[in-house]
Amino acid sequence: MDTGWYCDKYYLVDENNNRIALQTDERIFRRGSFKINQPSSDAGMIVCKVTGEEFFYGPKEKLTSENPIMQDETFLTRYHPECRHRDITVKPSP
Repeated sequence: MDTGWYCDKYYLVDENNNRIALQTDERIFRRGSFKINQPSSDAGMIVCKVTGEEFFYGPKEKLTSENPIMQDETFLTRYHPECRHRDITVKPSP
């Protein structure tokens, strides 16, 4: 039975796989989910479909509403080549 409860835990992981627990509302802000479903910039590619969870990590005074993952060419080339080289607007999911 789904009661609607959930628990968020965030960790900073270094190159040796050591974890440091991070506290929400101290360095974790603007948590949410997003969905993108747009035509590919390349006619030969499939539709650009991405669903994800995102958050801002950093000091509150530097909080931004950007979606940097969709501007990261290395990430997109590896995991979502159909979404490269586009100005994609992220629509938060309800």
